[in-house]
This record gives sequence, structure tokens and C-alpha cells, in this order.
Amino acid sequence: MRPTDCPYDVLTLMLARPKGALEQVCLVLCHQAKNLFNTANFLIRQVTSAYQYDAQAKVNRLRPELQANQAAVIAHINAQIVSINAARKARHPEKVAKATSLNKEAPDLKLIPTLDAVMPKLAGTLLDATLLDNAARNWQSHDGDAVYKRLPAVMSQQVIGRLRDAYSSFFEALKVYAVAPATLTGRPRMPGYLPKHERFVIELPIAAISVKRGMEADGDKPATPDRGYLPSLKGKTIPVDYAETSVLDDETMAAFSAFDLVGAVNTACHKRGWKDGCTPQHVRIVPRRTGVKMEAVVRVPNAYPANSFLARLVQDHGPALAELTKEKERDKWIVNYLKDLPAKVLPRFAAIDLGTNNIATVAYSTGHQAAVHTGGHFDAVMATMNEVIDRFVSENTPLRARELQGKKNALRKEKHTLTKAEHRELGALLKPIYEEPRYQDLTARREVWKEQYLHRLSRGIVRHCADRGIEVIVIGKNARWKDEVDMGRQQNRRFCQIAHARLIEFIRYKAQLLGMAVVTVEESYTSRTSFVANETLACYGEKTPMAVPADSLTSLSSASPDVAPVTLATSCGKRSSNRHWFVHSQPRECLQRVHSDVNGAMNIGRKLFAQFAWHARLSLKFVLWRLSERCGVVPVQLQ
Repeated sequence: MRPTDCPYDVLTLMLARPKGALEQVCLVLCHQAKNLFNTANFLIRQVTSAYQYDAQAKVNRLRPELQANQAAVIAHINAQIVSINAARKARHPEKVAKATSLNKEAPDLKLIPTLDAVMPKLAGTLLDATLLDNAARNWQSHDGDAVYKRLPAVMSQQVIGRLRDAYSSFFEALKVYAVAPATLTGRPRMPGYLPKHERFVIELPIAAISVKRGMEADGDKPATPDRGYLPSLKGKTIPVDYAETSVLDDETMAAFSAFDLVGAVNTACHKRGWKDGCTPQHVRIVPRRTGVKMEAVVRVPNAYPANSFLARLVQDHGPALAELTKEKERDKWIVNYLKDLPAKVLPRFAAIDLGTNNIATVAYSTGHQAAVHTGGHFDAVMATMNEVIDRFVSENTPLRARELQGKKNALRKEKHTLTKAEHRELGALLKPIYEEPRYQDLTARREVWKEQYLHRLSRGIVRHCADRGIEVIVIGKNARWKDEVDMGRQQNRRFCQIAHARLIEFIRYKAQLLGMAVVTVEESYTSRTSFVANETLACYGEKTPMAVPADSLTSLSSASPDVAPVTLATSCGKRSSNRHWFVHSQPRECLQRVHSDVNGAMNIGRKLFAQFAWHARLSLKFVLWRLSERCGVVPVQLQ
């Protein structure tokens, strides 16, 4: 859910693919961005490796013996700190004079401490935005050239900013790991170097683009920008390749500066019908294996539809939601709000059970038949693509790599692993295969097809929910459900190749555009628990099962004359041998068996709405749906 004071959506648009000289310059700039990323990463790594953390005193101590690179980098950074502090003092001479008279350091100048033998807060000093930017700008390579100055300053600053974000996340994760290591999958790893022939993403804020405004203006309103050009590369010496055998000529660089970026963004917005109020924020130049692509992040005015669930939620609880600055906090607030709702005012909701054979099973609280989206077509296409990729890898795998893989599989059964040297050897043998253009092309095609499939599936699910007046979508998702899966090699591959988290993301943003709330809950034991018998739901890892309020059935009965009270039961049934059905041990009227995924989806809804229970107005019947390449989601015609 977006902030309450944000009447727009932030969307990513794909612009027309660059060609010719523009594409060549973009590729070269992305390569230089990689060089700058590695240069700044080198500076940070030399400093962090020169210090050793003293856990008892909670400080970082400089090692007694430093390598030449470590000493050179520390001296360089200290020189930059002295220069930055001197400039900050020069801007406020009065504060400096007053602090000097009192024998104190001026507190408001935000002076940076130098890298001394003992550093209480090494990360805070090292990741200072001004310091890191100056250190990278003035660091010269062995030939006296500064990589930072090969790019426009705004591009270099964005590259440094992305590296700072990566290290900030790394240090925060280290703090969490030191306190509660079980909450993470392993010890956090420091950001590494990018391969020498790799390229890095370039981000460009629209504010840094040279904009020429139109001549027309309406009254006191400023004219809207008609054209905006990329930064100029005039006077820069930019090597073309890693060996730096040649540089870009002025004519080629002029094609980059002459590209009308704002015009391209406006054209892309107009094609999608966003003619008024579409505001571009920044542009990304993303390198691909062959060429580059341009993406624009834009703001599109889109308030929640009138009388929708999210619109009413913002209207009734706007002040409480306004205090929550993070999206996760707002989503958690919505979950707690929905859990406390009484049975009579429960919103119309849909519960989704994600799986493998059936990718998504959607059950409705409105009485509509459930929708079971089969994964047969997905499995067939993915199996064909995987077979081609596996054949290519098998044909190019050397004999030594086969031996190490066989040894690895044998050790895995005994819960052992290869030595570090064997791991490195196996990785070095397989690396040329994964770098083959043929392999990268095959995997890229598979990922593109998978992305399109999930887009179409999510669109069909959200459209069905909108047609049925759904207000809340509840999706079952367990933490680390793919890290700890052990269903056999083939089933593991089938389950892990479906990007369920990506599907949830697609459903979330498409549903929120229509004013529907989307929440996720843990789904343990939902398939083995009877929904019809209102069997008590358990939660994985908890000793006591999830309690069902005793007055839930009474309140439901009073709300509808068709609701019959149901007594709680245990072991009310089990899944059939083919896993398709949930068979009740004591059938209730005609409900001897229920589709197991429909039963699981209903229980997922019960995980959120504790007051929700089976009643006669609900339908546990289902319709099979499949995804057609041409028509989207269509019902399956059973013969």
C-alpha cells in the first residue's frame, strides 16, 4: 500500500531500444560504470581489511602491519577528509572561532573523523557520501587516469550511491547476524568485484537532464518540458574496451548528447494513455548481453477508485496510516486491522493457494465457484526449455567437472560437501559454459517467457476478483519455503522454477490499482485441515494450534439464517492418495470430498479472518482454468 498522501503510482516504462551510435555509447558508459564501481569498492575493501574488530571494546583497531595498497588508500582517504573538513570550516568562520575560543570542536559542521588507529564507527565514516565521492573522484589509476571523470558527474554519483546502499545493507545485516544469526540464511557477504568484461547499470535523475521548455504557458503556470537531452560528453576521453586500445570519437559522443530523452518518455506515456500528469523521475540504462535497454520510472496520477476498500480505509484511518512511513509497516497494520474485524463486517475476500500442479487456486468468500489455475502448460513449456539447456550444458561439461559433480552428489547424501579447493575448481570448469552466448540466450528466453506467463496469469486473477467485487486478496506464503524444500530433485526443480514471489508482486500492484488490499499469511497445515468441519488450524513451529474463537460460528449463524453451527473436530479427514482431494472421514451431506487446493485456499482465508467459517452460502465447487497464449486465462473444456 502506498502512502496516504501519495495520489499517484510509480511505474517503470520500457523505452525504445537504443540503436547505432547511441547504443555504442551506452554500452561503453555502462562498462566505465563497472570500472568505477570496482574502483570505489577497492577503496572500501582496502580500509575494511586494514582494521580488525575488537568485540570486547566494540571498536575497530588498525592492524600493525599493512600492505602497500592498504596504506596508500588510508593516506588518500585521510587527505580527502582533511580537505572536506577545511572546506566546511571555511563556510562557517564564526562558528569555528567560537568553538576555538572554548577549546571545543564546532558541532554543527558535521566534520568527518580521520582514519586513526582506533575507530569506534568505521562504517559511518567510510560510507559518508561526500567522502566516498571525493575519494573516488581523486583516486588515480596506475597510468594517472581517474575513472570517475570518464563519466558525467551525475552518472558517477549514482554509481557511488548504489555501492553505498549495498554496503549499508551489508553492515546492517552484520548487526542482525551478530544478535540473531538464525534469522538469516547465512553470514552476510561483502559486495564483490564485478567481472572485468561486465557492465553496470547507469541511473540518471530527470533533474540532471538538460530540459528545453515549450513556448506555450497557461497563465502563471510554467510551460511543460518538451525536450530533454542526455548529459554532454564533450571533452571527455572514454576508452571503448577493457584493454583501452581506442576511445570514443566526438561524432559518436554527440549522438548520445543529442538524444531527446524526455521526448522518448512522453511518447511512451502517450502510448499507454497517460497524457496528463505523467511525471518522469529518473531513467535507467540497463546493459544486456546484446545491447542495452532504457527504462523510465514515472509518476502516474492514480488515486484509489471511489468507494474501493483502500479508498475507504484511507478515509477512515488516514491519520494512523500517515504515521507509518514504510510499506511493510502499512501492510502489517492492515493485517492487524483485518484480524480484529467481527464476522458481520468481514470484507469480501479471495484466498489464493499457490502450488506446483495448480499454480494458483483462488477461493471466494462471495459464494462464487473457486478458480483452479492449472500449471500443465507452464510445466510443458518449461520442460522443453530446460531439456534444451540441460543438453547444451551436458555436451560442454568436461570430464573433470563430471567427476566433481558426481562426488558432490554422493557427499550430499551423507550431508557433507566438497572442499573449498574442489568448489573453486568446479566453478572454474563450469564458468566458461555459463558465459557461452548460446547458454545465455537460452536462459534469457526462458526468463522472458516466464515473466510474460506470470503477467498474464496475474492479470486474469485480478480481473476475476474485480468482477466478483473482491475487496481483499489473501495469499498464502511461508518464509523460506523454497530454501528448505526437499521433495526430490524433479519436484524441487518444478517448485522452485515457478517464481511465486514474483507472481505475488504482480498480483499486489495490479490489485492495488483497483483499490483492493493484498496481504500474505503463513499457510502451514492448510491442506491437511478440514475447512468444512472448521477444524482447528495449527501454525508451523508453534506448540499450540491457532485458536478459533468460540463465538465465530454463533455470530455467523445470527448473520445468516442459512448458516448451521459446526462443532470443532480433530482429524476430520485426509488427502487422497493422488493428492487431488481432501476426503472427510465423516461426510457432511454431499461434501464427502473437496478439492484439496480449494480446501487449502479457504483455510488460508481463515488464517487471516479468524471469524470466518464454513456456511451454506459458500461454494466449494471449482472451475479449471488454463492460460492461453492468445486469449489469456480461459476455462478448460473437459471432455
